[in-house]
Amino acid sequence: VDSFCEQYKNVLLVEGQDDLHVVLQLYAKTYGTPLVPDVFCIRNMGGDANLLAGMNYEIRNRNRGIVGVIVDADRADETDQAGDGSSRRWKMVADQLGAFGITDLQTGQAGGIIIPGKPDGAPRLPDIGVPPRIGVWVMPDNQASGELEDFIYKMIPPATPARLLAKDYIDRVLKEISTDNDEGRLQERKRLRGEVHAWLATRKQPRHMGAAISAGYLDTNGELCRSFMAWLRQLFGEPS
Repeated sequence: VDSFCEQYKNVLLVEGQDDLHVVLQLYAKTYGTPLVPDVFCIRNMGGDANLLAGMNYEIRNRNRGIVGVIVDADRADETDQAGDGSSRRWKMVADQLGAFGITDLQTGQAGGIIIPGKPDGAPRLPDIGVPPRIGVWVMPDNQASGELEDFIYKMIPPATPARLLAKDYIDRVLKEISTDNDEGRLQERKRLRGEVHAWLATRKQPRHMGAAISAGYLDTNGELCRSFMAWLRQLFGEPS
């Protein structure tokens, strides 16, 4: 895990580089200015297990004013119901926060959650005093199973030929190529991830998800994207 964020008061924990770049580009698109670490620093935790464990360290860090967390809901397998992954992930988050006496969370809220802390006058907790303000967003929308790509999928312009062809391509892969014959084949539970990256590959200049935002390939004005940015703004405030 990088140490760059140690010197800053506000930190946003994310699972990986894709999440980091998506947040950076959404911030720049929304405010017309790059994010500077004085607003908040983004820490790539290198996976969900490291992120959940890292919450403990960050909340105990008395220098922290705000700790934000973005974590994927994920799908365990093809039998997952719509909200199974989200419910499991929220329970993991609640278990981490319960260790600090933070209980009765209203998890699964469409707009994410924010727990008051410094400088809002929250009560002192054992061992850590007044905790930082804490925000949690479970990708894609705090309620459904999925991941970052499910969030990005909502930003792809609908009903375009390239989107339909990307879906058709992934459908054919899953139907016509057996995992017995190709151990590296896409799994059904990652279907949407495949569609997103297949669509990105059709752009004039194929890019990763964050760069596709800055290039204007993705629509940042949809309800889900606006809800996410509202959560981020409520948590960290607007740039001064």
